[in-house]
Parts: sequence; C-alpha cells; structure tokens
Amino acid sequence: MNEQCRMDKQTVKRNEAVPFRWVDKEDLLHRVRKGTREFMVLCANMEVDHEHPPADTHIATPAVTAMIAFEGDYLGVVWARCGEPLAGRIAAGMLGAGQADDEDNVHVALGALINVIGGDVKLFLARGGYAVDLSLPWVSSADETHHPHFIGGPESLFCSFLHGEERLLVGVNVRKAL
Repeated sequence: MNEQCRMDKQTVKRNEAVPFRWVDKEDLLHRVRKGTREFMVLCANMEVDHEHPPADTHIATPAVTAMIAFEGDYLGVVWARCGEPLAGRIAAGMLGAGQADDEDNVHVALGALINVIGGDVKLFLARGGYAVDLSLPWVSSADETHHPHFIGGPESLFCSFLHGEERLLVGVNVRKAL
C-alpha cells in the first residue's frame, strides 16, 4: 500500500465517530423531555403530553423539520419534526396569532425550539470540560428531510409528544469523536 493511501485511511479512522456509549441515554432522554415540555409551556404557551412509548412515529405530511448540529468532543444532531398545523400553532403561541400564517415565522419559531433544546444538549454533553460547539439552526418544510436513521440506531434517541392528536418528535443523534 502506498504512503498516501495509508495516510488517507489513518485520517478517515481518526475522523470516524465512536458509537453512543459515553453518554447516559436515560439522563439525556430525561433532559430532552423536560426541556421540550418547558419550552412548549413557557415559550409557545402550549401543553404537550409525553407519549411513552410512542404509538408510532408518523407525522402527517406536510411536515416541518428543524435541526441543529454539534461538533467537538461529541458529534451529532438534535432534531424536531411536526406537522405544519402544529408548527403554525407553536409559532402563534410564540409570536402572536397573526404571525403564524407566515412560513418564515414558522421557521423562526421551530428554529428557536431546536436552538433551545440543542443548547441544553450542549450543556449536558459539555459536563466535565468537553468541548461542544453548535451550528446555526436549520429548518425545512420539505418532507424528504425525515431520515429513518434519526429514530433507530444505537447512537440515537427520540421522544414523542402529543398536543391533542398532533405529534411532535424530538431526537438526538450523538457520537463521541475520537
């Protein structure tokens, strides 16, 4: 094997993420549940019920997905997904009833939700002096932003909340960087 190929393999190996085994999933799950409920009550003026275990993970389309990535000693993403009607009600609760009809305001509201939850996850992961940096939030109304690996897999967790019959899913994918 030539030297360049060996160096490329070493670089790839160094940048690969290690599975989700250094973080207590139950503690992180509890924190995500609590943070989501508090945000919904305090910022969006909405009560949500934690659905445990979730009946299913289906979100009526069209849906809105918000994500925020983190990197440093841990790598991953925090995400939230709900149907557009619920996203509009979240925006109305945060910004006022007349503001919910504007797609930009819906995206701002879901961006704020994921930014707050992402910040809380960052604080959780940074315990013990670990470095964790957050990206800017990203929000999309495109249905293709839902990826099944966000819900399944050894390094992912998610919570399901109900507001009436509408579902809000919130999850975290996390790996420890080498």
